[in-house]
Amino acid sequence: MTKTQLEVLCEEAPLDSAEPLIDADLHKAYLHWLKLYDAGGKLPRWDMTFPLENPAVASRSMLHDLRGDESYISIIGEQCRDILRLNRTKGTVDELFPKTNADDIHERLKTCRTLAQPTYCRKTLVWHDGRDHIRYEVLMLPFADDDEGETCKWIYAPLAFEIEQTWRL
Repeated sequence: MTKTQLEVLCEEAPLDSAEPLIDADLHKAYLHWLKLYDAGGKLPRWDMTFPLENPAVASRSMLHDLRGDESYISIIGEQCRDILRLNRTKGTVDELFPKTNADDIHERLKTCRTLAQPTYCRKTLVWHDGRDHIRYEVLMLPFADDDEGETCKWIYAPLAFEIEQTWRL
């Protein structure tokens, strides 16, 4: 079985509107983040109320704790673990993903952190042979570690998976 190339279907950095979002729950999470941002005019402070207030995306989300140049994934939702075939609930990006994918994730996290604005990408899943029938979208939402809201320290990344039915004989 051959591995297909990654195909980026849509990319928005920064994400200026909810228009590109296909999944309704990602749309709601984005609007919720905007409401928090607009209320204070700065990055919202991370706490666990955000996933609790957006339960539809909690099991398909990752929480990235940005530690210098490294990203430590503090939480990986159950649906993410199942579809991405991750056998751990936390760890560094480099520990959990193959190098090509880890490099891509690092770049996307860096962009979100630098912009201090949500970013969005829709692409194909090619991390595992034979899984090219899975497309997904990821919304990266930046959060601060304090009430100052100046520095992005956390990125909450809910995903939506689209699995096409494929039949193999």
